[in-house]
Amino acid sequence: MRRLPENVSLEEGALLEPLSVGVYACVRAGVTIGKKVLICGVGPIGLVTILGTKAYGASQICVTGSFICCLPISAACGVIYFMCQ
Repeated sequence: MRRLPENVSLEEGALLEPLSVGVYACVRAGVTIGKKVLICGVGPIGLVTILGTKAYGASQICVTGSFICCLPISAACGVIYFMCQ
């Protein structure tokens, strides 16, 4: 465990772990420009993974999820395809 630097808020610090998981998933999956991506789940990790895949250049992003309330957030992040339970 480490202290957050003074210039990092608790809210920003709380997102570091989900962000690192999302970026690691993009690296492991080999996301590059023009790839099509499926992300399972639209929780905190799924949402930052959406942002990561966009940053890596994915052309089409599809998400699955059972939380209907999170789908508008996904759409705002640029997701076009949704699969809901």
